[in-house]
Amino acid sequence: MHKDKAYEHIKQNLSANEEMIGFFMAQSDLKFWLFVLIGPLAALSFKNYFIAVTNTGLHFHSLNLPGKFSQHDFFPYDAIDSGVIKKGKNRIPMKFKFDNGRKLKISAIKKGLKRTAKIDESTLQFLKENIQQTNIQQS
Repeated sequence: MHKDKAYEHIKQNLSANEEMIGFFMAQSDLKFWLFVLIGPLAALSFKNYFIAVTNTGLHFHSLNLPGKFSQHDFFPYDAIDSGVIKKGKNRIPMKFKFDNGRKLKISAIKKGLKRTAKIDESTLQFLKENIQQTNIQQS
């Protein structure tokens, strides 16, 4: 999906008091156990997300197989129990654990085509700062 269409969809789902810092596309990692079970069909288990970083939290917009928006989840920063953001050349690996027990391991796109929503340095820095503040408050 083109980043302009995704931007319009994300803007419509923000509440009135939210300010969007940035958004980017990310992909979940391949589940190795599923690859062992069903082989190459495990590639169908990849999930694509558009993640909007706002001043209040993270919006996860998942895409279905044809590339249409299928689900929307919002997590405020205080609902993130832990977050790990590593370094990467083309993709940035991220792991989140939320207070409801859900875990999410994704790779944010750092480099790619112009039509792809990529994470920029200011969005990445804002995300790192807010996750660190969350972890300090809960410790």
